[in-house]
Amino acid sequence: MRRSRMSFAAAAVVALALAGCSSGGGSESEPSAEKVDDLAALLPQDIASKGTLNLGVNVDIAPLKYMDDAGEVTGFSIEQFRLASDVLGLDVNIEQGSFDSLVPGLESGRYDALASLADIKDRQASVRFVDFLRAGVSWVAAADATVDVTSRDDLCGRRIAVLKGSGAETEMRQQVQSCAAANAPQLNLAAYPDSNAALLSVDSGEDELAMIDSPAATYNAAQFPDKYKVAYTEYTNPNGIGFPTEPPALADAYSAALKHLLENGRYKELADKYQIPEGDLITDFPINKGPELAG
Repeated sequence: MRRSRMSFAAAAVVALALAGCSSGGGSESEPSAEKVDDLAALLPQDIASKGTLNLGVNVDIAPLKYMDDAGEVTGFSIEQFRLASDVLGLDVNIEQGSFDSLVPGLESGRYDALASLADIKDRQASVRFVDFLRAGVSWVAAADATVDVTSRDDLCGRRIAVLKGSGAETEMRQQVQSCAAANAPQLNLAAYPDSNAALLSVDSGEDELAMIDSPAATYNAAQFPDKYKVAYTEYTNPNGIGFPTEPPALADAYSAALKHLLENGRYKELADKYQIPEGDLITDFPINKGPELAG
């Protein structure tokens, strides 16, 4: 099996990822698995003939997808995709981009798949998801901050960092209106290209809270307890690998490959390596079940 190649499409994203998430969880060598001919036969013929898939990724959610100390893209979602690709006899070319460029890049054909993003109903019109992880959103504060958040109503009057183009940004803009309708203090938002930039804004004191994916929040609070703490978490839609809606067989083949890895024990080894809680794993790898699995 040929090894994966990387193209660095967003230098700013790389720099932030190195600053925020460069330690822990990475591997010194890329994972590999044996090709399974019966599963490879599930691939659409044009994909099988192509031989290499372009995987779009924003490297800002450790331990799912981040830069290791050697400057390599790694993480649980990256390695699971590589292993499943090995099973299907495919190589992987990693292409980095900002979060808001991922779905448009998939639609345009720049990417053949996306490493992971939340499976929400609105995205299913253009993305076919293979769901693999229960997740949600968290609000991260500075470690020494006095913050009491038990619901979204407690966010009124605060300065919050969100990811540009994310569902979280849309939800917080709705919360801005809710705060105004309740005559509560104004909620102020600042949009950033990725989670690391949002976290850095909290670290610098520019924003009070960063609204990011719960796996990234938990990881950063554990890795940098002198900098961050998780103030509030809501479990929402699960994370999935994103594929184009056509041909549907591509997502189906990857779902089957992941089930094979679960059956032979490789998937559990990978989850243990990245300290992914067993209860957070979605091990039947369903297609587009995000809205049903929310909460």
